[in-house]
Amino acid sequence: MTTVKILLVEDEVIIATLQKKLLKEYGYDVTLVSSGEKAVSAALAEDSHFDIVLMDINLGNGIDGTEAAEQILGQKDLPLVFLSSHTEREVVEKTEKITSYGYVVKNSGITVLDTSIKMALRLHNARMMERIKDQALTESKQRYRRALEGSNDGLWEYSFVKGEFYCSDRFCNMLGYSRQDFPGTSVFLRSLIHPEDRKSFEESLSSLLAGETERYEGIFRMKTRDGSYIHTLGRGSLTWGEDNTLLHFTGFITDITKGMETENLHRESEERYKTIFNNIAEGVLVTDSATMNIICVNPAACTLLGYSEDEYKSLAFKDLHREKDMEFILNDMMKHKGGFKKRSQGIPFVRKDREVIYCDISSGKATVDGHDYIVGFLTDVTERRNLHNQLILEHNLFTQGPVSTIIVLPRNGWPVKYVSENIIQILGYTRQEVLSEDFLYSEIINPDDSVRLEATIREKLEEGKNEFEQSYRVRHRDGRYIWIYNFIKFFTDELSGLKEIHAYMFEQTEFKTNEFTCRAVESGF
Repeated sequence: MTTVKILLVEDEVIIATLQKKLLKEYGYDVTLVSSGEKAVSAALAEDSHFDIVLMDINLGNGIDGTEAAEQILGQKDLPLVFLSSHTEREVVEKTEKITSYGYVVKNSGITVLDTSIKMALRLHNARMMERIKDQALTESKQRYRRALEGSNDGLWEYSFVKGEFYCSDRFCNMLGYSRQDFPGTSVFLRSLIHPEDRKSFEESLSSLLAGETERYEGIFRMKTRDGSYIHTLGRGSLTWGEDNTLLHFTGFITDITKGMETENLHRESEERYKTIFNNIAEGVLVTDSATMNIICVNPAACTLLGYSEDEYKSLAFKDLHREKDMEFILNDMMKHKGGFKKRSQGIPFVRKDREVIYCDISSGKATVDGHDYIVGFLTDVTERRNLHNQLILEHNLFTQGPVSTIIVLPRNGWPVKYVSENIIQILGYTRQEVLSEDFLYSEIINPDDSVRLEATIREKLEEGKNEFEQSYRVRHRDGRYIWIYNFIKFFTDELSGLKEIHAYMFEQTEFKTNEFTCRAVESGF
């Protein structure tokens, strides 16, 4: 246990010697001085470490005990107890103005003195602890305010006890004011809240005051000095005293205008893309790249395959296809998982009603928040595919049948612009030979028939007719002449006149031979 060090100030030698002896017997470390000047010098010395001062009032020549005490306590915080034989009221009151640690009448006995010393030390320690707490609280508040001053938050505080309103520089600047011209009242602060947000603010404040909530937090608009409004996030709490007295309402606001504007832009952008997503003509399927489960679809996809949006979410991509098509489709999907963007044509899908339709799919991988998805745009090509198949069938029937098509240009030699593949079955020439620059259709027409054919063409054009039929002979690739029947159609325009001649031909050599034979027989009768 640390020994208490006492500075004893007493000018009477006998009394001083006796007091020092008794105090030492009680375990105190005592330093004795006999004058006020020596007491001040000893107490304020740099190497002095006294825990308490016992000060006599009458100290003979020089300064008395009260003056010495004032000098010591003016520079050093020590517990100081007066020792005196005086009991006059004015003397005691004078000492009370200097210190409140005690006043002991001499000859009260060592027990009283010991108790007074201990009480003075406990009182001093209690005051020191309270002072440390107050200082720590003050420093904490100062650090808190400094932190807020350096942040983007504006601090404000209203004292219910003093009726005072405080706000930080950042708070004022946020609203376009300086500290000097900001009307620092809670009434003015409320008047800045947007009228449409004021009711919500008042209700939240009432809940806080009623003890229904521990903290206030809300978003509201506040009017700046130039009349515009900013969006703020306000937060605050109440401080209550030990007797349930309301002390402070402390809060701060954060300017979230840019965040709100960005959020509004994001919301508008989200609404815009959602509108596009919901109204796009193609069906959109978003599939989890790992599980191949369908995550979301647009209304067009629901219409396309007959499933509702909720039904889609219980399906995997494989549920939309026939089993016999899955190997091809899975191979195709692996390319998407690898990051390829591609278009697949004519992929068969099975609708909810089990009807098979065909779709072109434009798809690719999309990564959102580190997760991979495959996004596919489906276009129903069933009708087009059926029409295409029909055209192929008709084309095959036409090109492989007995009738050949040829388009010639009305220029010297009649060069061929188009000819069907089955021309080889009629003339013996391949399609490539007929379309070559060296081939001229007029050169294979029998000279006797060429004059008649050209004359018929001129005649029909003069009559304003655009089609006629005629039989004539052409030279086969093997050199012989064969008869063909031609249905000829003209295509003209106003500027250049005759533009193209389309002819649909089939061979009638056998028919003509039989015809001539019949005529010869008839002539013989």
